[in-house]
Amino acid sequence: NFAYSLGAGRFLLTSAPLSGVNPPPKTKESPLRPDVPCETQEPADVQSNPAAPPPARRVSTSGARYEQRLARATDRSLDWLRNQVKLEGLSRVLKVSDELLTKSQADRIGARARAARAADARRIREATR
Repeated sequence: NFAYSLGAGRFLLTSAPLSGVNPPPKTKESPLRPDVPCETQEPADVQSNPAAPPPARRVSTSGARYEQRLARATDRSLDWLRNQVKLEGLSRVLKVSDELLTKSQADRIGARARAARAADARRIREATR
């Protein structure tokens, strides 16, 4: 696994190294001028070539030290989420569980979400007829 720093103490973890970054970091100001009508300006060149990936660090996701760090990060995340639910006044509606979500639970949630989107789309189509 690979870890990439996102700044502010945040990291991106991937199972494979990144091959590049697109769009690459901005190197010059846009040639578009806000004081000139768009239709009189040259179209922007939106083509880009990926830049080199950011520095990565290979990390182990096994062993006792990893398990301890994961447990500590999980506990902190759950505490934060419980606090957010409380601050938003959603404690009666939402429950934060410390049990991991299983694949079958995720599949059921996905199926419900797809059904709700389909029902919303049907209501919208019927309302616009």
